[in-house]
Amino acid sequence: MPADYPPWQTVYYHFARWHRRGVVAFLRDQLRRQIRTGQGRCSWPVTLIVDSRSVKGAETVSKATRGFDAAKRINGRKRHIAVDTPGLPVMITVTPADRDSARELLWCLRVMQPQLTQVWADSAYAGQLVNWSDDFLGMTLKTVSRPRGAKGFVVLPRRWKVERTLGWIM
Repeated sequence: MPADYPPWQTVYYHFARWHRRGVVAFLRDQLRRQIRTGQGRCSWPVTLIVDSRSVKGAETVSKATRGFDAAKRINGRKRHIAVDTPGLPVMITVTPADRDSARELLWCLRVMQPQLTQVWADSAYAGQLVNWSDDFLGMTLKTVSRPRGAKGFVVLPRRWKVERTLGWIM
């Protein structure tokens, strides 16, 4: 924290209060709308790109908020991010690292962004989740896979935007 800021506890208290009252989400959404309309786009995105990262949970993390990601063999949490097509954040959530965490993310997106029609994701979101999102949520979930035989880093259509946003955050 910069030296001219109050103690971190005071800053966190005000941030947590704003977060509980929805001020942080409101500011994020207003800034995204201004940027999108400035670019000549609709202010509400209808297509999103999602990705997730599994993170090991420390022993101090309660078991109720941890899960096991079988694909990565990690016991911990999963960080999900949804961005619009220019790469601006729409939703960031943290869930237990289990198979049902993707359903929770898509359900929250449907509730918070009812205008959504399509979501792009990596192959971890494939399988029954594609049919579930179409049948239950009325949302098309399309997966983007790596080209066969590709080695190392490969820029994938549409998905590179969420990867870039994750890189900015990290």
